Formats: sequence, structure tokens, C-alpha cells
Amino acid sequence: MANATDPLARTVHGTNPQNLIEKITRQKIYNNL
Repeated sequence: MANATDPLARTVHGTNPQNLIEKITRQKIYNNL
């Protein structure tokens, strides 16, 4: 899977922002179940 995220930004955040957004979205969905 191609990722256009800047490697430096990924290092600074410690986690891929895309994955972080997915994780937060999943948490919100699970909390609403």
C-alpha cells in the first residue's frame, strides 16, 4: 500500500497519521455500538 506521508512527519508522530485516524474512527464506531 503506497503511503504519501512524509517520513519525517511519521517519525515525529511516532505513528502513521493515517493509521491513527483509522484507529480513532474505529473507536468512535465501537463506542456507538
